[in-house]
Amino acid sequence: MTPQGSARLTESILGKLFYLGVSSFGIFYWGIGWCACKSVSLIKALHRKDKVSYEHWLAFFLFWASVGEVLISSIYMYQPSGIDGLIYGRYTELLIPAMLLLGIAVMERSRQLPDQDAHQHIPVKSTARY
Repeated sequence: MTPQGSARLTESILGKLFYLGVSSFGIFYWGIGWCACKSVSLIKALHRKDKVSYEHWLAFFLFWASVGEVLISSIYMYQPSGIDGLIYGRYTELLIPAMLLLGIAVMERSRQLPDQDAHQHIPVKSTARY
């Protein structure tokens, strides 16, 4: 593979990842990020011989399925030049439904809601004169 070919392949991969993020309003990145973190923790747990959950294995599968789909699509849609080679992600859209559901679940799980009663304990000094 030539340096120009490597650059075009990298450009195509980044374009596919950009397409997946834009078409899912960024939710894809939440899902793939969670899958990557859980995959790393799975590998660490297996190395330490700890017990792992089905959640780790599901994340591992989804992460490598996503990586494989993007790589295969990038190789298959290799075009010598043009903007289509950069952002054409039609064949990676199979990932979007699963990653949308996963990304929304991850965002919901990671939401940090403030204490609802916290504002009642803060003394507020009124400066209004009646």
